[in-house]
Amino acid sequence: MQWRQLLRALHRLEDGLLAVLLSALVLLATLQIFLRIGFDQSLSFADPIARALVLWVGLLGALAATREGKHISLDVLSSHLSGWQARLAHAISGLVGAIVCAVLGWYGLELVALERESSAYLVPGVPTWVPQLILPFAFFAMSLRFGLSAALGKKAAE
Repeated sequence: MQWRQLLRALHRLEDGLLAVLLSALVLLATLQIFLRIGFDQSLSFADPIARALVLWVGLLGALAATREGKHISLDVLSSHLSGWQARLAHAISGLVGAIVCAVLGWYGLELVALERESSAYLVPGVPTWVPQLILPFAFFAMSLRFGLSAALGKKAAE
């Protein structure tokens, strides 16, 4: 029972963070449009922040999709299979998804490490590698979810 409550709290946290970041992205873009059209001005930090927010919203959205089993998948075989064959196909596809996401997470870590060596900043005081931390985090979390789904034979959120 405690694990289910912990998972529900984690899912609410993910959804809340996703909602806050998406709202911030929409508000920032709206403010930029208003300033450019109305005052022929813009915020110098808005475009790099918006790019970082798009990355975070996209990857957190993908993470939520894997949680709900609503990610992109090829469903050619599963509609024609039943019983143990369907479970095996699900396990294999989950395992492949876990491996692909783990590899992407590893390369995300390498990208963050490379960016840490540079002296580039997203905005003053925020190095470019900080917003890129979402890459390894999201891909490793998706790998875990795919792996759990493959092992348990159902959505990892259940």
